[in-house]
This record gives sequence, C-alpha cells and structure tokens, in this order.
Amino acid sequence: MGCVLSRDASISIYSISTSTAIYSKVNFLSSPLNINVAGILPPGEYSVGASVGLAGVTNLGASHETHAGGFTNFNFTVSVPEPSWLGAAGLAGLFLRRRRSGIDVAG
Repeated sequence: MGCVLSRDASISIYSISTSTAIYSKVNFLSSPLNINVAGILPPGEYSVGASVGLAGVTNLGASHETHAGGFTNFNFTVSVPEPSWLGAAGLAGLFLRRRRSGIDVAG
C-alpha cells in the first residue's frame, strides 16, 4: 500500500473481525509524507481507508479553518497465492487427457 499524505491526512488498514488497526498513520507535519507499506496479512476481512481533515484556527475565531488535508497516488495491491493442489490437479488432468487420446507418454 502506498500514497503521499499531505498535512492532516490519514491512511489505515483495519481488521473487520477483530476491530483492530493493522496499520494507521496520520501526517501532522506541514510537508508531504510518503507512505510505502508491504507485508503479509492473514486470511480475513479488512477495511482500507484514507481520510482528510480540517485543522487550524485563524485570528477570526475558532470556527475558521486554515487548511485541509489530502492524499495523492493512493494504491493498494492484493496478491492471492495459488493453492498448491491446483497445480497437481492440472498435471493429473493433462496426463489423463494424453492417455485418453491414445498418445504414448512412455516413449
């Protein structure tokens, strides 16, 4: 997962089944923050989110915000491994197909 967070923006991954944060980051700095996270998640259901907020007070009073957060280049990739039994089943199917078609696989 990766993105660039500007000030007052956040990104997170939560486990739905346990209601816990797997990863959470907020940028409180005025400079952009590059996020690049990789890892292995156990099987389950997850929520991926990014949010922006308003912050700051002007000399006009507490209800006047001075800046807003943002994010760019958000990406999230999921790779699901192929179960090993599918490869074995494919090879067995290929062997049986050759046998039925009369092809001599022994030489």
